[in-house]
Amino acid sequence: MMSKMKSLVKFIVVLVLTLVVGGANLSCIRVTLGPEGEITGIDIALKLGGQLPTIDSFDASPSSITLGDSSTIEWNVSGATEVSIDQGIGSVVHAGSIEVSPTATMTYTLTATSAAGSVTRSVTIAVTTAPPTSPPPTLPTINSFTADPTSISAGGSSSLTWNVSGVSSVTIAPGGGSLPASGSATASPASTTTYTLTATNAAGTVTQSVTITVAAAPPPPSGDAATCEQALFDAVNALRIANGRPALTRNGYIDGLCRQHAQYTATQGVLSHDNFSARCSAIMASIPGMHSCAENVLQNNLPCDANAMAQQWYNSPGHKLNLLNPAYTLSGMGIVIDGGGKIWACQIFAGP
Repeated sequence: MMSKMKSLVKFIVVLVLTLVVGGANLSCIRVTLGPEGEITGIDIALKLGGQLPTIDSFDASPSSITLGDSSTIEWNVSGATEVSIDQGIGSVVHAGSIEVSPTATMTYTLTATSAAGSVTRSVTIAVTTAPPTSPPPTLPTINSFTADPTSISAGGSSSLTWNVSGVSSVTIAPGGGSLPASGSATASPASTTTYTLTATNAAGTVTQSVTITVAAAPPPPSGDAATCEQALFDAVNALRIANGRPALTRNGYIDGLCRQHAQYTATQGVLSHDNFSARCSAIMASIPGMHSCAENVLQNNLPCDANAMAQQWYNSPGHKLNLLNPAYTLSGMGIVIDGGGKIWACQIFAGP
């Protein structure tokens, strides 16, 4: 009996090893014995398994995206009875692709299943937030562009003032040249002129204009003033000639500037050279070839004694220097006689 039991055990061990080596998955073995211990039956329950499925490929392209973009997941599986991808995708065919747009970095796992079991593979798609986009450029803003005063007399000046923001280039025409975003400049137009400020940046250009009105020069004086003007002009030329200097040529445009300033000093009741630079600039802008200026003023009383007034200038070192300067070729003369009989005179010299 014992010998038969040993033989039975040996037989069962060999049978199990044979089945396992052969690739079978044992579920259970039942051996039936007879009265004498002999084997009357053997029941073997096998679970047939085979090979696990193979995930040949499982990739995401691109593996990194910007929020709002998409990536394509592709896979290829063999030997599976079921294939699925998580993150809400679900069951899929053995080979295919799908486009996904995760809103945050996400890992997708593919599970391939067969009778032998399941295998998995994962891919991760990194999601980055796009850098904030710069707002589109806006046009420059001309906060202000003014002329003060907007109306001047011939030879006078006005102040142009401006303030611009969001700008890369500022110009004013006529004038030319690049200007700062804010500033001021003196304008001395010889005639009514419109000035246009142009502000430019990457978005484009904006403009704004102001007009400076120039009043016409006063007409030549009549009567005593006109006679006195010419007499004083001739007396100055006589002194120049006597000192070996060429005579000056009288210029009507400069006459107008002189009369404007003579009227100004008469109104103010005091001699001055206020705004002389504006008068000189007007001459250089209006008379070709003129690049230098000087000015003499005086106050005397009626009756008009032109020689005495010319001598008054001649006896003053600074006035004499202007009067005899050989560089000056053109000149104007302006005389205003006020209600009290005072003579207010202005002479401007100009040269190349």
